[in-house]
Amino acid sequence: MVLVAIKFASREADAEHPYGHARFETVGAIASILTKEWMYWYNIRVAKQLNSSLMRANAWHHRSDAISSVIVLAGIGGTMLGLPWLDAAGAIGVALMIGKIGWGLGWGGVRDLVDTSVDADELQSIRQVIESVDGVQAFHKLRTRRMGDNVLIEAHVLVGNHVTVSEGHMISDRVRACLLAEHDDVSDVLIHIDPEDHTSERPSSNLPGRDEVMQMLKPCWESVATADRIERVNLHYLEGKIDVEIILPLDAATNADAAKEIAAGFAAAAAACEPIGKVDVYFH
Repeated sequence: MVLVAIKFASREADAEHPYGHARFETVGAIASILTKEWMYWYNIRVAKQLNSSLMRANAWHHRSDAISSVIVLAGIGGTMLGLPWLDAAGAIGVALMIGKIGWGLGWGGVRDLVDTSVDADELQSIRQVIESVDGVQAFHKLRTRRMGDNVLIEAHVLVGNHVTVSEGHMISDRVRACLLAEHDDVSDVLIHIDPEDHTSERPSSNLPGRDEVMQMLKPCWESVATADRIERVNLHYLEGKIDVEIILPLDAATNADAAKEIAAGFAAAAAACEPIGKVDVYFH
């Protein structure tokens, strides 16, 4: 459009245009403004649909052209009115505008490349979503970053210290699903389930595993008459200790007093075993 406008504007005056063709340049600037603004709105709509920073940058490229054309139009008009300095002022204005838009888009890209967190408002919204999920007692180590136009989230969620593995997994799935549903730009969520509240120290991380614990408890329980009736043993690693749950069949105890005696026997036998904590016996 600029080339065509300049070509027509440079023609000499003729019978139909006795004052020359200079105003064709003005018409070209106006057509360029309208066309570029339309291209901006088309691209920005697609950018929102695709959530694409690249398309958003391209849209602003068109808008910068439109704004540039407005400034050029003002410069041309000023020159035609006898104010030639407006042309130079317009050139400076175009340069400043392009620099500002380029800085804004470029700085946003740099922030994404260095794993900058989401802004404060979105971070607060993410916190509220996590806190609203049933079963979440607290959370910490919340981290967010952008990858392109997508947001990635990691968090440690505190649940009840005797919650089963399946329930803890269900809670983490619900947190993930809620975050994905509430935030369109979130593409992936990684949730770590914690059974106890710790931010830096992990008092239970150095405790022995199940095989070692069972090898340690087996000789301790040999003196308990119902030790051979054990159906399942659950271990809870909490506060630097290992709490033990023993599951026995209902017929292992003839009455309530016998059940209490069996439970006391298991607890007493394990009392000397470190790092065993509380011992509970359940009949079913």
